[in-house]
Amino acid sequence: MQVTEELTIKDTLITDYELLDLANRIVSRFIANRYIPKREREDVQMAIIEKFLINKSRIINRFQGKSKASTYCIAVLNRMCLEIIRKEIKHWNLSEGKHKEIREDCVLNSEENLIIKDEIRLLKDIIALFYDEKEKIVLFLAYYYQLNVNNDDINNYCLGECDNNFYELFTINDKESKATIFANLTIAVNKIENKNLKNDATRIWLNKIINTIISKLNYPLNRANYTKESLQILFEYYYNEKEH
Repeated sequence: MQVTEELTIKDTLITDYELLDLANRIVSRFIANRYIPKREREDVQMAIIEKFLINKSRIINRFQGKSKASTYCIAVLNRMCLEIIRKEIKHWNLSEGKHKEIREDCVLNSEENLIIKDEIRLLKDIIALFYDEKEKIVLFLAYYYQLNVNNDDINNYCLGECDNNFYELFTINDKESKATIFANLTIAVNKIENKNLKNDATRIWLNKIINTIISKLNYPLNRANYTKESLQILFEYYYNEKEH
């Protein structure tokens, strides 16, 4: 009986009671930092538990034993909680300042940061595989995700052909529409690469890049379960670390 229980815990990483406890701790920490309204505690907690259980087999297969099972599960649940916050933050009527602060890793402990740093290194290696396009990809994703674009990233792409108007293309003015974002990116491509593309061509190219990165992050054997939303979170961690 004891052996069976040990195998069950090993196969599931954590018991249902431990999953409930970790979810409660994670949500409580986000509430304490005012990222989640207190009234949403139960809904968010149940949502991340449900996401964890739905993806349980992939989560288990991904675990490599380089950290404690509980530490690994905390990082997974934390990422899921971030995804929910990103999705619901507008409906919760939290301040814009809190929306920006969620990009920082101030709410994570040192063990969780180690796992996130591993994912950041993997993303960096994947971007490097694009060789001649890597500078363009970093710049375009930073602007697409509405981050504060570093001038060095603009210079790396335009190779000295930048003027004031070009820099202004990547200036964030409140929250720009997707149509405006792709229009500005198309202007940049046509100027620097001497092309005559339409906005749809730029959109298709960027979506293809995003899907390729997600595929490589999840490969092999579904090591992860990245989506467009969780890639955005990871890229923001990557870009913030890159700038510092």
